[in-house]
Amino acid sequence: MDDQELIRLAVEARTRAYAPYSHFQVGAALLAADGTVYQGCNIENAAYTPSNCAERTAFFKAVSESCQRFRAIAIVGGPEGGSLQLTAPCGVCRQVMMEFCDPETFRILMADERGQQKEYLLKELMPESFSAADLALCTGERMKISHPEPDSLRCASAVAKRVSPAPGDPGGEYEAKSSRQLDFEEKKTKEESAWIKVSGTT
Repeated sequence: MDDQELIRLAVEARTRAYAPYSHFQVGAALLAADGTVYQGCNIENAAYTPSNCAERTAFFKAVSESCQRFRAIAIVGGPEGGSLQLTAPCGVCRQVMMEFCDPETFRILMADERGQQKEYLLKELMPESFSAADLALCTGERMKISHPEPDSLRCASAVAKRVSPAPGDPGGEYEAKSSRQLDFEEKKTKEESAWIKVSGTT
C-alpha cells in the first residue's frame, strides 16, 4: 500500500471522530506487516482522562484482533469543520508504538490540507525511550515475553538476546541491556584499559 492511500484511510477514519469537548478531530490508519490496515479515531469522554487518541484506537483494535506487527501509521487532524493540519502523535501514543514497533523501521506519516507531508521514524520521535528491555535491566532478571520475537526488544534503545526458549514456547526468554548500560560498560572497559597502561599492570 502506498503512502497516499494510507493517508486517505486516515482522513476517512477522522470522519468518525467523537470529539464534543476539544472539537479537534483526528484519524489514523495503521499498516500491519501483513498489509492489513486498522483505522482509528479519537474518542473523548466527559471525564477527560478516559479519552483515547486515534493512534491508540487503531493499535488497540489491531492487537485485539491478534495483530502485533506493524510497518507504518498515517495521522491527520484538525479542528472540527476546519482544515487538516500536521498532527503529531502525543507522548502516550509514542510509548504504545514503542511496545509493538521497531523504532528503526516504523514510519509515522503526517499530512495537512495543502498536501504537505512529514515522515519520521519512531526512533526520531522517541529518543532515549523506555521499553521492555529496560524492565529486564532494572530487575536484573531475564524477562518472559509472551509473543514471539517482540519488536519492542529489537530497537535502537535496547539490545536483546534470546536465551533458553522453553519447548513449545515461541516467546522464550530474553536477556536485555539498555543502550545506557552498554555505553557505561564500554566506558568502564576503556577506563580499565587506560589504568592498566598507566600502571603497567598486566
